[in-house]
Amino acid sequence: MIKLYDITNWPKQGFDETKYPCIGTIDATPKIGRVLDVAGQQFRVGILNRKDGYAGVRPLATSLSTSPEPREFEPNIICPYYGNIDSASFERSDEDTTECGECGGTIHYQRVVTVEYTTEPVKPPKPIRAHWVKDT
Repeated sequence: MIKLYDITNWPKQGFDETKYPCIGTIDATPKIGRVLDVAGQQFRVGILNRKDGYAGVRPLATSLSTSPEPREFEPNIICPYYGNIDSASFERSDEDTTECGECGGTIHYQRVVTVEYTTEPVKPPKPIRAHWVKDT
Protein backbone atom coordinates (compact mmCIF):
# COMPACT_ATOMS: atom_id res chain seq x y z
CA MET A 1 0.00 0.00 0.00
CA ILE A 2 1.38 3.36 -1.08
CA LYS A 3 -0.14 6.70 -0.17
CA LEU A 4 -0.05 9.29 -2.97
CA TYR A 5 0.55 13.01 -2.43
CA ASP A 6 0.06 15.69 -5.10
CA ILE A 7 3.42 17.48 -5.37
CA THR A 8 2.41 19.79 -8.22
CA ASN A 9 3.63 22.83 -6.22
CA TRP A 10 6.90 21.18 -5.18
CA PRO A 11 8.87 22.60 -3.31
CA LYS A 12 6.80 25.72 -2.58
CA GLN A 13 5.24 24.05 0.46
CA GLY A 14 8.53 22.67 1.80
CA PHE A 15 10.29 19.36 1.43
CA ASP A 16 8.01 17.17 3.55
CA GLU A 17 5.88 15.36 0.96
CA THR A 18 3.26 14.44 3.55
CA LYS A 19 2.34 18.14 3.92
CA TYR A 20 1.04 18.14 0.34
CA PRO A 21 -2.57 17.22 -0.55
CA CYS A 22 -3.21 13.50 -0.14
CA ILE A 23 -4.78 11.96 -3.26
CA GLY A 24 -5.37 8.49 -1.82
CA THR A 25 -3.82 5.09 -1.26
CA ILE A 26 -3.05 2.56 -4.01
CA ASP A 27 -2.33 -1.15 -4.03
CA ALA A 28 0.77 -1.06 -6.30
CA THR A 29 4.35 0.13 -5.99
CA PRO A 30 5.05 2.90 -8.50
CA LYS A 31 8.45 3.70 -10.02
CA ILE A 32 10.08 7.12 -10.19
CA GLY A 33 9.77 8.77 -13.59
CA ARG A 34 7.05 6.36 -14.73
CA VAL A 35 3.38 6.99 -15.38
CA LEU A 36 0.97 5.64 -12.80
CA ASP A 37 -2.61 4.98 -13.93
CA VAL A 38 -5.16 4.84 -11.12
CA ALA A 39 -8.72 4.23 -12.32
CA GLY A 40 -8.13 6.24 -15.50
CA GLN A 41 -6.27 9.10 -13.79
CA GLN A 42 -2.63 9.34 -14.82
CA PHE A 43 0.19 10.64 -12.67
CA ARG A 44 3.95 11.04 -13.06
CA VAL A 45 5.87 9.75 -10.04
CA GLY A 46 8.49 12.21 -8.84
CA ILE A 47 9.23 11.02 -5.29
CA LEU A 48 9.06 7.53 -3.86
CA ASN A 49 9.59 6.44 -0.27
CA ARG A 50 8.90 2.70 -0.12
CA LYS A 51 10.06 2.45 3.48
CA ASP A 52 7.44 4.90 4.74
CA GLY A 53 4.90 3.90 2.09
CA TYR A 54 4.29 7.09 0.15
CA ALA A 55 4.93 8.68 -3.24
CA GLY A 56 4.83 12.24 -4.54
CA VAL A 57 3.06 12.48 -7.89
CA ARG A 58 1.97 15.11 -10.40
CA PRO A 59 -1.21 14.67 -12.45
CA LEU A 60 -0.46 14.43 -16.17
CA ALA A 61 -1.67 17.48 -18.07
CA THR A 62 -2.38 15.32 -21.12
CA SER A 63 -3.38 11.68 -21.32
CA LEU A 64 -0.97 9.23 -22.88
CA SER A 65 -1.72 8.32 -26.46
CA THR A 66 -2.43 4.61 -26.82
CA SER A 67 -1.90 4.68 -30.59
CA PRO A 68 0.63 7.43 -31.30
CA GLU A 69 1.58 8.57 -34.76
CA PRO A 70 5.19 9.33 -35.72
CA ARG A 71 6.14 13.00 -35.44
CA GLU A 72 8.06 14.25 -38.46
CA PHE A 73 10.08 17.36 -39.22
CA GLU A 74 9.65 19.03 -35.83
CA PRO A 75 12.18 21.57 -34.51
CA ASN A 76 12.70 19.43 -31.37
CA ILE A 77 12.28 15.80 -30.31
CA ILE A 78 8.64 15.37 -29.27
CA CYS A 79 7.38 12.29 -27.44
CA PRO A 80 4.62 10.71 -29.57
CA TYR A 81 3.03 9.18 -26.47
CA TYR A 82 2.77 12.27 -24.27
CA GLY A 83 3.79 15.27 -26.39
CA ASN A 84 6.71 16.23 -24.14
CA ILE A 85 9.13 18.56 -25.98
CA ASP A 86 12.84 17.91 -25.44
CA SER A 87 14.17 21.47 -25.51
CA ALA A 88 17.76 20.15 -25.39
CA SER A 89 17.34 18.13 -28.60
CA PHE A 90 20.31 19.92 -30.17
CA GLU A 91 22.60 18.32 -27.56
CA ARG A 92 21.66 14.77 -28.56
CA SER A 93 23.35 12.58 -31.15
CA ASP A 94 22.03 12.40 -34.72
CA GLU A 95 20.09 9.18 -34.10
CA ASP A 96 19.31 7.10 -31.02
CA THR A 97 16.67 5.51 -28.85
CA THR A 98 15.82 7.27 -25.60
CA GLU A 99 13.26 7.38 -22.83
CA CYS A 100 10.82 10.29 -22.51
CA GLY A 101 11.64 12.29 -19.40
CA GLU A 102 7.95 12.80 -18.62
CA CYS A 103 6.11 9.56 -19.35
CA GLY A 104 8.92 6.99 -19.48
CA GLY A 105 7.96 5.80 -23.00
CA THR A 106 10.77 4.62 -25.26
CA ILE A 107 11.15 6.54 -28.50
CA HIS A 108 13.53 6.48 -31.45
CA TYR A 109 14.59 9.76 -33.02
CA GLN A 110 16.62 10.77 -36.04
CA ARG A 111 17.96 14.24 -36.79
CA VAL A 112 17.08 15.48 -40.28
CA VAL A 113 19.46 18.12 -41.57
CA THR A 114 18.21 20.52 -44.23
CA VAL A 115 20.44 22.99 -46.04
CA GLU A 116 18.80 26.29 -46.89
CA TYR A 117 20.18 29.54 -48.24
CA THR A 118 19.35 33.17 -47.64
CA THR A 119 20.19 35.85 -50.19
CA GLU A 120 20.48 39.61 -49.75
CA PRO A 121 20.87 42.25 -52.44
CA VAL A 122 24.31 43.92 -52.52
CA LYS A 123 24.73 45.71 -55.84
CA PRO A 124 22.16 45.84 -58.64
CA PRO A 125 23.19 44.95 -62.18
CA LYS A 126 23.91 47.80 -64.67
CA PRO A 127 22.12 47.06 -67.90
CA ILE A 128 23.69 48.18 -71.16
CA ARG A 129 21.43 50.80 -72.70
CA ALA A 130 20.45 50.28 -76.33
CA HIS A 131 17.88 51.60 -78.83
CA TRP A 132 16.03 49.93 -81.67
CA VAL A 133 17.23 50.89 -85.09
CA LYS A 134 15.49 50.48 -88.40
CA ASP A 135 16.88 47.88 -90.77
CA THR A 136 17.86 49.37 -94.11
